[in-house]
Amino acid sequence: MRAYRIDRFGSVDGVVLGSRDDPRPGIREILLRVRATSLNYRDLMVLKGGGRGPTKLGIVPLSDGAGEVAAIGDGVSRVAVGDRVIGTFHPRWFGGPISADYLTDRLGGNVDGMLAEYAVVSEEAVVPLPGHLSFEEAATLPCAAVTAWVALTGHRRVTAGDTVLTQGSGGVSIFALQFARLLGAQVIATTSSYAKAERLKALGAAAVINYVETPDWHKKVVELTDGRGADCVVEIGGPGTLANSIRSLAVGGHISLIGSSLSRSGIMLDPLLLGGRGITLGAISVGSRADFEAMNRAIALHRLRPLIDRVFPFADAQDAYRYFESRAHFGKVVISHGRSVATRKSEPAAFQAAARRGQPAAIQSTTRSPIMITVAWAPPDLGMRGITDASATHNPWTPLTLQYWSTTAIGSASGPILQVPDTCLAEPTVWRIQRSKASSLARISSVGWIR
Repeated sequence: MRAYRIDRFGSVDGVVLGSRDDPRPGIREILLRVRATSLNYRDLMVLKGGGRGPTKLGIVPLSDGAGEVAAIGDGVSRVAVGDRVIGTFHPRWFGGPISADYLTDRLGGNVDGMLAEYAVVSEEAVVPLPGHLSFEEAATLPCAAVTAWVALTGHRRVTAGDTVLTQGSGGVSIFALQFARLLGAQVIATTSSYAKAERLKALGAAAVINYVETPDWHKKVVELTDGRGADCVVEIGGPGTLANSIRSLAVGGHISLIGSSLSRSGIMLDPLLLGGRGITLGAISVGSRADFEAMNRAIALHRLRPLIDRVFPFADAQDAYRYFESRAHFGKVVISHGRSVATRKSEPAAFQAAARRGQPAAIQSTTRSPIMITVAWAPPDLGMRGITDASATHNPWTPLTLQYWSTTAIGSASGPILQVPDTCLAEPTVWRIQRSKASSLARISSVGWIR
């Protein structure tokens, strides 16, 4: 099988693609055909040779992955071949309070992770994949989503009418915004970008504070809550933001400290900030399998979809690392695994001609396999804003939310991939694309069915 390994610490160049023997499941183990993985800040820390806990060279990186059960070992009873599942971040933490023993196995750190075509894991270390999600969407959940869920439901459960403060637009923060809204809370977010502020509002943030323009942003939080303050802060900024986070809290409020927020040491905090108001702080270590299952029930009930910024092909995993390292992402960065693409030459010409005329272009699929359309336009930096209409139907047309579509550049190509998840399929299926007024859709370069 093909698998990446960490050949050396220090830079993305240390993540190397190679070949390994196909693994076989042992007693109560499963062989997972990994279909997608996602990146977390913790993965960069491991690559740099840092982070908490043991790390070693030669390990397959990345903790977060989703796929299907390809084979099972003796004694397996929780899953069956063909089941769609997601790996858990902590393979041996099934529920209850955390124990030091649960922290010794680090997927992608000292134990082989998910950036490979196949992975062997315990049958106890997976959860079922919510039926409405694609593999790419599901791969975003094990670390960032569970962390955000526990931050809101663990030490102090957020309830309807509460105010939650989030920071930035990374994976944990976006999930925290989505879950807080799902729980009925009002969300105030911070960012340094006007463009990201608008996107945060579109996701449901009641207010967004630019922390560059407003360095004492805790005062604005108190003002926006009529002097009360936030009930919960999802703190990812670390020592540079923690004091403001404490000052922004309501009486009896809680701060959930996310792992990377405690990554630096040597900065002192005034203990007087903690006194007299009944506030609490709690460090989040992702969560247990029981937390994951509870979160998935909420996701399935509300049909919530993770926000994916870009999807990279398996062969371009280093590019995914570099893009994630640039911190330009809004939401999650995903790597799609092991799907071969059969390109049909006849349809792109029809797409190109229709695009030149500014008309909708359509293609009909007679297969239930996901369809992947590679699009190039000018200017390329418009990203998803260049697509205004994406529909699937057998009769009549049914609009698809643009959130379903993931974009990425392939190699030197200027355009993104628009990958339709399995859950959007019908038979026969017609997909269509229409250019927006904001961009000039130049051409559809290829249309493929992912096998």
